Amino acid sequence: MVSFKAALAAVAGASAVAASTCVPRAVNTTTCNSKTYVYNGLSGYGFVPSNARDKYGDTISLGSSIAIDSWKQKGESYEGVLYALPDRGWNTEGTLNFQARIHKYNIKLTPVAASLSNPAKPNVEFEYLDTILLTGPDGEPTTGLDPDFTGGATYPGFPILPAATYTGDGFGGSGPGGKRVCLDPEGIVLSPGGGFWISDEYGPYLYKFDNKGKMVYAIAPPDALLPLRNGTVR
Repeated sequence: MVSFKAALAAVAGASAVAASTCVPRAVNTTTCNSKTYVYNGLSGYGFVPSNARDKYGDTISLGSSIAIDSWKQKGESYEGVLYALPDRGWNTEGTLNFQARIHKYNIKLTPVAASLSNPAKPNVEFEYLDTILLTGPDGEPTTGLDPDFTGGATYPGFPILPAATYTGDGFGGSGPGGKRVCLDPEGIVLSPGGGFWISDEYGPYLYKFDNKGKMVYAIAPPDALLPLRNGTVR
């Protein structure tokens, strides 16, 4: 896993710090749905250490996608809750039987005056809150392994889902083996009714997960985009 430099906070807080005296001139201004957003440039940065671990003992990455909730001003600072995807695991020697997950952080941005001659110290703070493990419709863990050619996983009310068959414990050790839904998460959106929408590169599918991380809905692409052979997804 690599450390994550929080330039994302600059984007998240761009409109919030539009009137700040820290930056004298806007870099870009755009209007969407009658609301104007002003980007003033990099407003802050911070770090999650590269050796940071989640509550399950795995190293943390926030590199695939983020979503920010409850972003608001508190005094001279701006705070919110950050949800982030770590992709499909640490692909050092191919894909692994890594359970997909969502990391949850409190983030705090405190704008400061800075210049080339007077650079700012890190002014984005990360407070680790939780990690939500993602499971299939059956409540079993998802996997970062490449889908194989044994056929997908089927569940009532769901399209055929990409799946991988693994031996042992999936990490080279002993175990009963099994078959799991494959997930290579690349994008995340918070659902207004609760839970998360996640885009998957393996499908490529769109999945909805509830607040506890269980898959509750799936949208498959048209058959023309699926690897069909004799009417069966391979």
